[in-house]
Amino acid sequence: MSFGIVKVANYMARPYLESGQLMPVLTDWTAEQFPISVIYPQSRHLSAKVRIFVDWVSELIQQDPTFQTR
Repeated sequence: MSFGIVKVANYMARPYLESGQLMPVLTDWTAEQFPISVIYPQSRHLSAKVRIFVDWVSELIQQDPTFQTR
């Protein structure tokens, strides 16, 4: 049996927390949030398709509780 503490994204840990394989500790402590970035080739004009995709992904992430910190 192994014991330890790890900082991991909620969406990665959620199935293990729900199954009881992991147990939350230090619940009063919140880690710094890191932004999610979309990277695309540099050009003078961003295509409309890429802009629509970036906006769509951004909206999905903001609405999905999987990506929320608490």
